[in-house]
Amino acid sequence: GWSPKYDVRADSVTGKIEIACSAAITQSTGEDWKNANIEVSTARPFYGPMPELSAWYVDVYMPKPVAYKYREDAAMPKMSMEMPSDMALEQKFEEPKMKAEATSFSFAIPGKVNIPSDKQPHTILLASSSGEAKLEYHAVPKLSRHAYLTAGLKNPLSFPVLSGQMNIFLDERFVNTTTVDKQILPNDDMDFPLGIDEGIKVEKKLLKKFTEYAGVFSRDTQIGYEYSIDIASSKDKEISINVSDNFPVSLNEQIKVALESPKKEDVKISDDGIISWDLKLKPGEKKSLKIKFRVEHPKGLTITGLE
Repeated sequence: GWSPKYDVRADSVTGKIEIACSAAITQSTGEDWKNANIEVSTARPFYGPMPELSAWYVDVYMPKPVAYKYREDAAMPKMSMEMPSDMALEQKFEEPKMKAEATSFSFAIPGKVNIPSDKQPHTILLASSSGEAKLEYHAVPKLSRHAYLTAGLKNPLSFPVLSGQMNIFLDERFVNTTTVDKQILPNDDMDFPLGIDEGIKVEKKLLKKFTEYAGVFSRDTQIGYEYSIDIASSKDKEISINVSDNFPVSLNEQIKVALESPKKEDVKISDDGIISWDLKLKPGEKKSLKIKFRVEHPKGLTITGLE
C-alpha cells in the first residue's frame, strides 16, 4: 500500500511556498522489489455502492415495551457484521508520468525502484510545485497572548491534494506537522499554519466592570464591561493581522445585550458574537482596540455565561 506525504516550504521574504508530494510505499509480500517499475494509484478497488437518501419522518415518541430476555438468548451465536478490508492496489507498469483517469490519478515513478519487504515506509518523490502565498497573522487574545502566522494560497499542483501527513518548514526551519483531512482540488484554497511569532505581542485586559440598577423600583440590573486589546509589533516590515474576540449573545428574551464599541461599520461582527478586526501594523507600531458592552436582565434573575 501507499499513502501521500507532503513537505511544505515557505519563504517569509518572497512569500513563495513550494509543495512537494511524495508516496510512502510499504510492502510485506515476502519478496524484495529490486529494480522494479512502480506505479501508485489513488483508485479505491473497494468503495461500496453510492448511498441512497431515504425519507425523513417525524412522529410522536412512543417508548418501546421492554422485552424479557431468556438466558438461552445469550448463548445464541452472533452474526458478524465486519466489512471486508480494502483490496490490494493493482500495480500497472506504464511510462513514468501522471495520468488523470476516469475516477482517479496514477503516478508512474521514473526509473527503477528498490523496495524491500520490511513493512517500513519508503518515500519517493512524485511531484512538486510552487505558488505565491498570502502571509497573515491571526490572534485570539481571549485565549492566547500569541500571534499565529498563516499562509494561504491556491493548490499549485496539477492534481488533488489527498489526505495525508504534511510537514511544514518556514525559512528552512521545521515548524509544524499537520494532517490534511480533506481533498483539495487544483487551484482550491489551502491554508498552512506556520507557527507562533514571538515578535508580536497581544494582550487583553479588563478595564472596567460595573453594575447599575435601572427603573423606579430597581427592577432591572445592568452590568457593564469594558476591555482593551493591545497589539505591539517589533517586526521590521509592515504586517497584516486579524484579531478576533467576542461578546455574549443572549439565548433568553429576558436578557438583553448591547454592544457599544466597536461600531458595526468599523469591524466584522457575526451573528454568534464574534468580532473580527483586519489591521495593518507598520514596523514597531502599537495599536489598542476597545470592546464595550452591557448586559441587562431583571433583578434577581440568575444567569450563566458572564465573566
